[in-house]
Amino acid sequence: MDVADLPYFPFVDSHIHVMPAKMLPKSFINAIKEETNGLIDLEKGEDPNVFLEFLDRNQVRKAWLINYVSSIHRVGFEINEWTANYASADPQRLIPFGSIDFINTKDPESDLERMRDLGIKGVKFHGPHIWLDPAAHFLGTPGGEALQITYEKLEQWRMPLMVHTGTSIIPGARNRFGNPLSIEDIALDFPRLNIIIAHAGRPLWGKEASFVLRRFPNTYLDVSSIPPKKFQEFVPGFQKFQDRMIYGSDFPGFGTKPPLVNALWYARSDLFTEKAKHNMFGKNAEKLIS
Repeated sequence: MDVADLPYFPFVDSHIHVMPAKMLPKSFINAIKEETNGLIDLEKGEDPNVFLEFLDRNQVRKAWLINYVSSIHRVGFEINEWTANYASADPQRLIPFGSIDFINTKDPESDLERMRDLGIKGVKFHGPHIWLDPAAHFLGTPGGEALQITYEKLEQWRMPLMVHTGTSIIPGARNRFGNPLSIEDIALDFPRLNIIIAHAGRPLWGKEASFVLRRFPNTYLDVSSIPPKKFQEFVPGFQKFQDRMIYGSDFPGFGTKPPLVNALWYARSDLFTEKAKHNMFGKNAEKLIS
């Protein structure tokens, strides 16, 4: 099957990273470069024209740019400004995600409004990289008040929340905060909030991720960073929510491949219905961010 024969191509990559090297600690950048196998030069990727050419080569018509604030890695609110400015090179094609400092903010509502005013279209929550449980609003732990306000605002604004689930080997990561079962508390308390479960808890918590996805219709599975050949092993019972999947490459994260490589695997696989593939490669992403 040729790419030209696939009706869902060019597709939407709902999880790809473009990062400003100057804003990230050297250990973070070095760890990523060790895993990319020379497939992309991170510094060159800071030029949006170079990145857009990369997307063209990979049949990507839209890309969600996933960044977030992390005091652990000394990444501040300015990451939102950088990502929004980067996306302005082609705002129809580049969709910026960001966040605020949930633990240290003095005024989360103002920070969220500043973020939205910049043009950020969705919030990324990465518990292992900020040492925070996504259910802190329910648990009453530090950061919980800011998360309560965040979830309320996102629900009101119809803006999606993307939650990292599963492990990370980035220096400083604490993986106990990657268990997707915590998302149950968000979905229960905010039933109109669209929640994207990134990575299906791989490799430790596939059953937990699948349980949450089966239970809550406002949750979606971002398939990024799930080894395609282990998909059935990592995502048990996926048939019950396969129409709520979105494609992401997570490139150039650890062990990932350029967007087109795994996209072709999903497109050619007989595990998924044609409806699920159409939803995965664009329809769900367009619904979540119109």
